Order: sequence, then C-alpha cells, then structure tokens
Amino acid sequence: MQENVEKYLKILKLEMDDLIKGIEDGEVLLAKRLEEREIRDFVFLENLSVFKMELMGFKAMEKELDTKAENAKSVEDFMDDLDEFVKKRVEDMGFPKVVYELIKRKLEKTAKIQTIT
Repeated sequence: MQENVEKYLKILKLEMDDLIKGIEDGEVLLAKRLEEREIRDFVFLENLSVFKMELMGFKAMEKELDTKAENAKSVEDFMDDLDEFVKKRVEDMGFPKVVYELIKRKLEKTAKIQTIT
C-alpha cells in the first residue's frame, strides 16, 4: 500500500468512527427524549429504525476500507474506488441515501486534512 494511501486510510477511519459515534449518541438522545415524553413511541421507533439503518450502512462500509486500500495506486484512485463502491452498496442494500452523502463528505474532508498535515 502506498504511504499516502495508508495515511489517508488512517484519517478516514477516524472520520468513520466519528460518524458511527454520532449515530450512537443520537440513539441515546432519542431514548432520553422518549423517557422525558418529549416524543411519542411512534416517533421514537421510526427515528430509531433510521438510525439503525444508517449505522448498519456505516459499519458495512467501514469493513471494506482495508481491502479497498490494498488495491489503490494513489489516494485519488482510492477515493474514486470508495466513492463508486459506497454509492453502489448503498443502492444495492437499500441503506438511506444519507449514508452515501455523509461518507462522501468524509472522503473529501479527509483529503483536505491530508493535504495540510
């Protein structure tokens, strides 16, 4: 694996962990709002199911990062390959489209971070 790809991968994994942590925090907040009766059961269950689908999507994509990085010749190739892979996987698995949009933003953010470090 090229050194730049390896560096990019490390940063991207941190960013993916941040996405996952954000969803988990959202679930905790959602449960608290239900407990305090700020939302009804129906709203809680509907939002929780969306959070669970997003979380499954992020975790599924995270598992593929190392494999994709191994085959990358450059950071740009890696980004392009991941972008195409995530887009297709989100569509094929029926994950919410926001999974693709958030991961794409993380890909771009990671590229920016890498250029300044």
